[in-house]
Amino acid sequence: MDLSHAVRESAVLEISGPDRADFLQGQLTQDVRRMTTGEVRPAAALTSKGKLLYVARLLALEDRFLLLLPSASRRPVLDHLRKYAAFQKVTLEDRSEELVRFAVYGAPPPEWPEHPAWQRLPGEGELAAEQLVPASESEAFLVALEAIGSRPIDPETAERLRVEAGRPRFGQDFDGSHLPDEVGLEAA
Repeated sequence: MDLSHAVRESAVLEISGPDRADFLQGQLTQDVRRMTTGEVRPAAALTSKGKLLYVARLLALEDRFLLLLPSASRRPVLDHLRKYAAFQKVTLEDRSEELVRFAVYGAPPPEWPEHPAWQRLPGEGELAAEQLVPASESEAFLVALEAIGSRPIDPETAERLRVEAGRPRFGQDFDGSHLPDEVGLEAA
């Protein structure tokens, strides 16, 4: 497949503060305390019966974590986290309007565009990579992508690739009635 890209509609929640790792350790299925700066892991939150509340990608940064979610999950997840953050030294911020999440399809070339404000993430499923870019830099990132031959991908093709790769989507292919293992989320 030729190099192509799309904006991935997402919510981006920032969790900072001295208790951030301990707080998320109690909220998510991942071993958050062992994550290193720059590492990305799939994560899920579960009910007391082990059913899914939400799924996300968790990015560990030097002084904070970013929780990358489907945009429809933004408000319920933020409300859920705020409920449990009351007695923790954490700050929860919605950065969804400030950061744009790009999906990259096909094999990225060796001359991948770099910028200190652009965070490249490993791919998942059908994605070769993802890129988190400040909204103010998104046009510059698009220009850089197009300069290396990337072209926009239409939503129908992106959806077909997701289905072919077997990457389920929360709220569409599975919901809160499922266990993580039932929908292929063993890594979460």
